[in-house]
Amino acid sequence: MIRSLTLLAGVLLVAGLVVWARGSLSTADSAAGRAKVATQAPSTDVAAAKAPRVVPVANVHQFGIMNPGDRRTHKFTVRNDGDAPLTLKLASTTCKCTLADLEKAEIPAGGQTEIELAWHVENPQYRFRQAALIDTNDPAMPQFELAVEGSVRVKFATAPDSVIFADVPRDEPRRLQMIAFSQAYPEIRIEKIESDLPGVVGEISTYEHDNLKVDHARWSRDMVVERRPDGRSGSFEGKLRIHYVGRTPDGTEEPGVHEVPVYGETVGDVTLHGRNVVGKLLMLGQVSRLQGKQTRMYVHFRNAPNDLKAELFQAEPSFLQVTVGKPERLTPALVRVPVDVAVPPGVEPVNFSRDDALGYVGLKTNVPDAAKVWIQTSLVVEP
Repeated sequence: MIRSLTLLAGVLLVAGLVVWARGSLSTADSAAGRAKVATQAPSTDVAAAKAPRVVPVANVHQFGIMNPGDRRTHKFTVRNDGDAPLTLKLASTTCKCTLADLEKAEIPAGGQTEIELAWHVENPQYRFRQAALIDTNDPAMPQFELAVEGSVRVKFATAPDSVIFADVPRDEPRRLQMIAFSQAYPEIRIEKIESDLPGVVGEISTYEHDNLKVDHARWSRDMVVERRPDGRSGSFEGKLRIHYVGRTPDGTEEPGVHEVPVYGETVGDVTLHGRNVVGKLLMLGQVSRLQGKQTRMYVHFRNAPNDLKAELFQAEPSFLQVTVGKPERLTPALVRVPVDVAVPPGVEPVNFSRDDALGYVGLKTNVPDAAKVWIQTSLVVEP
């Protein structure tokens, strides 16, 4: 009789080999001896010695490299080297196995069984590991694991699998290097690369590497993703869509589309930095009316003139004490200005923490594209 455990992602089959032995009393035993055996309880030591002992011959099997759609199986041998029956029962699995036609399997002392695990590849994966935990009545090993491991060839992928442009100046281009590869196709033709982000383009080299840069890759090329200046600032998110045609070893052509997520943020000519700065917002938070609060932030100006000037223009609430420091040139293209903001003790309670009711600090500068800089400020002065 074949009993089975079914995986949602695969199938776990259990087939039992039943081996048993029957013992009998020798015919030379006397009647008195038989009576003594019938009436005398076994000693504690003898009862304790009888126990099953589970021995998985091998816990892990390597399937190696598989193609999408492949089905492979492996049979794990499990022995009972003890002197009492061994029971096996599915505990849990990484792929949510469920029982089918099997409450438990029992292996007699000295016997063995085979547990067959079948894995059906549905999606490409660099590496996979599927495992099942089996409960036993062996006091020395109440649970053990059986697992299969391997990798699945991807038809088309990139390394890394996404593009992140961090803190890109709005007036400067930025290029990122990637690798496009296939573990399934020895030949790929790129039809086109589309982007839903203005100023973001992708290009894949037509030259093959002498040494493929990705393990088990049959085809790989250098890829460049570029973000070109478009005058915008702020965060952006979109996708590159690579339309390709893969050629199988037998010459069959298979079209496909691979999407590469693209994330990033373009910074303008003026940025804020400091311990209490979040993006473009100065967070003063809860302020004690009796103690007040003070913090320092830095306003960074890109492409600023050598004689950069900045001064306070306006502040709300009006009790904010703002001190604008001397500009400091960090690089030929970058200047920072320290700005101290203080809430003095003894001011009236206020609430400037709502999105529609924030405070602000306004600076005047001689930077053509940033003649006025407005710094939103969030604060609550407690009663």
